[in-house]
Amino acid sequence: DRSAMAAAAERIVAINPNAAYMLGSAGFWLCLAGDYDRGMEFFQRSTALNPLFPSWLHAAPYFYSMHHGNFEAALHHANAFGLPDFFWGPLIRAAVLG
Repeated sequence: DRSAMAAAAERIVAINPNAAYMLGSAGFWLCLAGDYDRGMEFFQRSTALNPLFPSWLHAAPYFYSMHHGNFEAALHHANAFGLPDFFWGPLIRAAVLG
């Protein structure tokens, strides 16, 4: 349910707009739901608050870049995704290289 997920992401940010981790998570979920621009807005706010963000948050700009056909940027974010033993890392690298 994309609309419920988007509402939940907006609510998370409304509760504490300076919580870097929560902003990044909301951005990730919005990108997964197809709201790439809003997701990237949250991602950028999150990484501005915490430049040492968890590497899995690179998934948000990866999805954004793939959606916009910027495969070079997508590959950069796929390679920066820092959970090599989790299926997402190899999956997103294979997708962008495909």
